[in-house]
Amino acid sequence: KVADIAHHGYSTDLELFDLNPTVEDLEGVLVYLRAHPEVPFAVDIETPYPDEPLEEGAEPLPDASWQINSVAYCVGVVGALTVPWVAPFVEIAAQINALPNEKYTWNGRDFDGPRLAKAGAPLAAKHIDLMEAWMALYPGLPVALKPNRLGAAAPFACRRARWKHLAHVQPEYYACVDVAVTQQLAVHILGEMEELGAMPAFTQDQEVREVLALLTHNGMSIDAERQVELRERLLMEQAALEERIQHEVPIEVKPLHPKQGYKKPNKTLVAKIAAAPDAYIQRTVGEEQRWFYVKPFNPGSPKQLQAYMRHMHHPVPKDIKTDKDTVGAVFLKRMAKQFARNGGHVYQTVLDYKAMQKITSTYTQGDYVPGPDGLVHPSFFFQDMGRIGTDKPNLQNIPKREGLEYATAIRRCFVAPKGCVFLEFDYSGIEALLVVWLAGDGDYIRLAKLGVHTFVAARRAGIRVDLSLPDEQLRGLLG
Repeated sequence: KVADIAHHGYSTDLELFDLNPTVEDLEGVLVYLRAHPEVPFAVDIETPYPDEPLEEGAEPLPDASWQINSVAYCVGVVGALTVPWVAPFVEIAAQINALPNEKYTWNGRDFDGPRLAKAGAPLAAKHIDLMEAWMALYPGLPVALKPNRLGAAAPFACRRARWKHLAHVQPEYYACVDVAVTQQLAVHILGEMEELGAMPAFTQDQEVREVLALLTHNGMSIDAERQVELRERLLMEQAALEERIQHEVPIEVKPLHPKQGYKKPNKTLVAKIAAAPDAYIQRTVGEEQRWFYVKPFNPGSPKQLQAYMRHMHHPVPKDIKTDKDTVGAVFLKRMAKQFARNGGHVYQTVLDYKAMQKITSTYTQGDYVPGPDGLVHPSFFFQDMGRIGTDKPNLQNIPKREGLEYATAIRRCFVAPKGCVFLEFDYSGIEALLVVWLAGDGDYIRLAKLGVHTFVAARRAGIRVDLSLPDEQLRGLLG
């Protein structure tokens, strides 16, 4: 493409853009596509974005991207039109989106699709997100080389001059180019997939994503009352742990304010000292006695934890890789045992406090708090190894009952709707099982059911496992 542009320059590809179509023009597109369900088309929406960054401390603005300004369609390779998102165009656009024709978008799974659905004009199947197709076509590329923006992928499919800078000056032209490039990318990406024989796998991938989108829509039911009760209980436990830390940490370690102290306490400070004498301390600075306010010890501060270690004459741990001082959980656990009779209990209390803080912030607020419908709606995605992951919230990271004191209480917040039951499954060892399925090896399939990881470890250790043994005996050896 670079050589082609260098020799021949950019090309407008005989653009046929209708920048100011009438209602009859859009109805003509609807009539044509309805009469030709085999003809695919591209669709793209334009939404507003904040022009100015927020000032520090300012409240975040509502997500303006859910307000649709316009919608554009491209039928064929270069013909495109764009219409404002107002009546009666909206009603016609909804009918076009509902057609069975194949539809192309760029990042439509996460952006255009949800916004059109919320606006009452969802994209009916078959919808192909070309950004997903691009990632599937070049899965081995480093993340930095995987264009996630339309303008970055465009040069691979067409000889078009840059246009992204025209969004505000020529919005109609910009919208038409966007949707036309999307259509051209469809021809390029899907054509290469056909040549490589990758279309069946990608089609299956798209079918799975449709199911995952339905799971996101259906959501997970949360018992809000149980969640609130759990949060209150956790906050009480957290407060008790913090109080214990403040009691156990000597005052010499706690930070003081201000740095140089108060020379002569005024009436207000005298009143504060009288009301809370334990919160203030006198220290000599030079030849003067000064008053300092004793701030609470912060268990989340590595600097303050290291100060406690030095005060107690405990060696500050070093990170093996960086050779820098560290207060990582592994080292704190070790020091809690090593110095159990000499202030080591503080490290365990700090670990308990941090664990409680993490549980509270993770499972009782933010993305885990249900919306007005009583549900959370996680996003589903494919991880690098092909596993399905969830995000906002991560429903695949719920604590196990036997691994955490509050795990059962956390799990009780997730409730099945009336008439439904929960099904739980685990990916444990799934990659090995996929190899079994792909290999079609009888012995491997048998071992996968009995304990393939232990078998591999035994082979690596030079221990022979007799595969002629009955299943029960092998299970006993490999279990």
